[in-house]
Amino acid sequence: MRFYVLPVGNCEDDKGKVFTPGKDEGVRVVAPNWAGLIQTQGLNILLDTGMHPIHIENPDATFKGTQYEELIIPMMNKEDSILYQLELLKIKPEDIDFVINTHLHFDHCGCNSFFPNATFLVQREHYRYALDHPESFPPKYFLIPGLNYHLLDGETTFLPGIDFICCPGHVPGMMCVILRFNNGRTIVIASDAISLKESLIDDLWEGFWNPVLAKNSAKRLDAFASANDAELFFGHDPDWWKTIKVSPEYYE
Repeated sequence: MRFYVLPVGNCEDDKGKVFTPGKDEGVRVVAPNWAGLIQTQGLNILLDTGMHPIHIENPDATFKGTQYEELIIPMMNKEDSILYQLELLKIKPEDIDFVINTHLHFDHCGCNSFFPNATFLVQREHYRYALDHPESFPPKYFLIPGLNYHLLDGETTFLPGIDFICCPGHVPGMMCVILRFNNGRTIVIASDAISLKESLIDDLWEGFWNPVLAKNSAKRLDAFASANDAELFFGHDPDWWKTIKVSPEYYE
């Protein structure tokens, strides 16, 4: 199994209001967005799809006129499109077999429409919640005619070495992924269950949909990582981002 981390832009955020309420409100932070490519058993599997490239020319495309307009400002260049990143690896959109959507925020499903041949995997609970809350989960990025969604009900082993676990808190039905490599390496993809490592260290969860569930999910992920000598991959942590391998480098 190979795992590529694909850089797909950034967002300039109000740190305190987006990530750490009660601390650093008004402080601006540039937070990385990323997607992943898993190659195993002859399959190409995307982990989220990043922001839509409409944000290259129009950063306000998603949040203009909403409560998030000044809180989250997308930052993209043409190199930050997931299609561009895949092209560097000589992979075409039609080569993608599956897309794992950890959740359906705009920066995690923005390019779903570019993969009409793929089967999309998302928790049923989360999909239904997203449909009922279009102000937080713009349907234009995931509710695309012709896309094939396979809705999951709870935790499961998707393929050997790829496990899905439920980590609600950031959103209902949040799904995290555990990758187990043949060489003994284990990567726990927390995604936005732990957006910043700082939230885990300082116990800051008030910015999440359900702070109690968020804390419990984060503690579970951290405990699993510690018990299994695994690496935690965070959702948008700028300091952590500087320490990892980014495509075309990969983990195996």
